Amino acid sequence: MTITKIKINKVSWEKWLIWFAQIVLDDCLFLWGIWIFSRLNEPQKIRLVFPTKKRNWVDIRMFCPLTESLYRQLEKEIQNKIWLI
Repeated sequence: MTITKIKINKVSWEKWLIWFAQIVLDDCLFLWGIWIFSRLNEPQKIRLVFPTKKRNWVDIRMFCPLTESLYRQLEKEIQNKIWLI
C-alpha cells in the first residue's frame, strides 16, 4: 500500500491534540479525521487516533490499520510531513 497524498490541518484547542490528517492510499482510498497527538513521554513523536462513531453507548471504529506495519508506515509518513511544515 502506497501513501499518495497527505494533508495536515493544525488545531490548537486541546493541549495534546496538535493536528488532523487526511490520507489518500494508492490513489483510491481516502482516510479522513485522523487525530494526531504528541506522545506524553516523547513530545517530539506522535501517535495516531482513528475516528470512531458512537452507537448505543459503544465506540465503533470507522477505520483503522489492521497491521502494525501499516500503522508505523502511516505514523512515519505523517511525522515526516509535519516536520516539513
